[in-house]
Amino acid sequence: MTHAHQIWPSASPTAAESDQRDDLCNGTQESGSPISDGCTTPENDETGRVPSSPTPRAGGTLERITPTPVFAKPDKAAFQAAEARIKSEIDAVQAELTAARDKLSSSYANTPGDAINDKYTALVAELEDIRGQHPGYNIQTQIRVLHDSIGKWVNKLYAAKTRVWAVAHVRAHIEHLRRQIKSGNMTVVEEEHARRELSHLAHLRRTAEVVQSKQDAVDGDRRVLCELRRQLDNPELMALSDRYEAITAELGKLHHEFYAKPIQECNALQARLNDLWKEKREVSQELRDASDRYWAQVQDGRDCKYEEVGAQNTVEEARKLEVISKC
Repeated sequence: MTHAHQIWPSASPTAAESDQRDDLCNGTQESGSPISDGCTTPENDETGRVPSSPTPRAGGTLERITPTPVFAKPDKAAFQAAEARIKSEIDAVQAELTAARDKLSSSYANTPGDAINDKYTALVAELEDIRGQHPGYNIQTQIRVLHDSIGKWVNKLYAAKTRVWAVAHVRAHIEHLRRQIKSGNMTVVEEEHARRELSHLAHLRRTAEVVQSKQDAVDGDRRVLCELRRQLDNPELMALSDRYEAITAELGKLHHEFYAKPIQECNALQARLNDLWKEKREVSQELRDASDRYWAQVQDGRDCKYEEVGAQNTVEEARKLEVISKC
């Protein structure tokens, strides 16, 4: 290589500097590795190879860029097929829900001529006839009212009797005190005490009379209740009562079959429809997320490529300048 174009410094170099300068100009380093003169391409070996994705760092060293995870391009056709499948299921469930709602509406419409509605109407009419004409229904109502009334007063009377004497005992004690006062055998103090006790007993007698009247009323209700229960022992009344219970049970089954069951079916179909719409939204969101990840990866690859090319250019320019400055 000709070095006529190089300009050396005016100071005289030492022997070591001259040998080092000659090695640089001859294209070799101290280790024997060749270097580029700025006009030729570096050889493709371990010492001169350029990293695939270098990044300049402080101090002139290079750092390889860490690769990002690879995301494949989403299969749009597969997502569309899944959405089409879900949409077909939605249409089928929606048709079932519409039919169930129509059935429920017809049940509440009570359309004449329908066998089920006619049966339901006939059973209700028979039930009302039993309630209105048969005395058993009224007897049962009276029994229920009397039983509730007796149960309400029993506890009250029991509590009152523990605090109040019997009426006969109070009256007997009042008569005894009056006879003692009239006899004149009592002292002044004893007579005063007896008169105070008479006043208290008079108040106690009024309370006892009220309690006794309530007890008499309860006893009368109990007698009436026993008589009503004996009337219900009539075989004819028992047969009609059994018929009443059978009609009530059959009406309950019809109500469950043609009112409660359709409502349950509508609720189940509506829940299934909501789940399908949720699944469809999730599939659409998954496609959008996959597409966003893929195109973000593509953009990152482009950015890395631009950065790699820029870093390579920077390294090449730095080497050229270094060689030129040393030659």
